[in-house]
Amino acid sequence: MKILVMRQTEFASAEDVLRHIGEELEFPSYYGCNLDALFDCLGDVKSPVQFAFVYDGCDAADPFASVIRVIDDAALENSNIVRLDEIEQD
Repeated sequence: MKILVMRQTEFASAEDVLRHIGEELEFPSYYGCNLDALFDCLGDVKSPVQFAFVYDGCDAADPFASVIRVIDDAALENSNIVRLDEIEQD
């Protein structure tokens, strides 16, 4: 099982997060590094992947939150995708 720990402070933009996920999960070359492409590619994941998010004051408008929502949606469609509870930094 692959575990991806995503720390909000390590990414300057949503595109950075999307690129990182694509690289870690070895998405195909046509992966477009956008939220729709993320959802589509997560739907094709065949091996279990757990996502853990570490955030610092992430609100619903934060691009990091948009990625989390897409992963949540993908987890509803693909049982190989699991999101662990967020861990708030002190």
